[in-house]
Amino acid sequence: MGVQRLGRDTTSVDSLVWNGHGFDGAEAQSMWWQLPETLKQVAIAELQAGNIPEHILRNDTRAIVLLAFQRRPMTPKPSAEVIRVHPSFAYGNYCYDGTFCTYEDIESGCFLAFDDPDYVDAL
Repeated sequence: MGVQRLGRDTTSVDSLVWNGHGFDGAEAQSMWWQLPETLKQVAIAELQAGNIPEHILRNDTRAIVLLAFQRRPMTPKPSAEVIRVHPSFAYGNYCYDGTFCTYEDIESGCFLAFDDPDYVDAL
């Protein structure tokens, strides 16, 4: 499990280990606790379906947490009205090249991100 600073206001933890109740490591677990319940429920369903957590990060300036998965969503799209699905990039939605989509909790601004394993960088 590696903890690193990304710029002056973001901390990221990779090589995550799910223990059934959260993530091993104090920093990763602290970030998990900050995710809203709506996103935790989706994340747990994804973990149970076999999706693999890639990293979790916290942006202190925006007071948000993002949990990223290595694959596209493996469970049905959430129907909760408090979750917005972003299928393409727009400023601030963390849906970058190689990201299939992000789920945003509109009350907290926190995210789940899903990579697109079929993405090929054009460069």
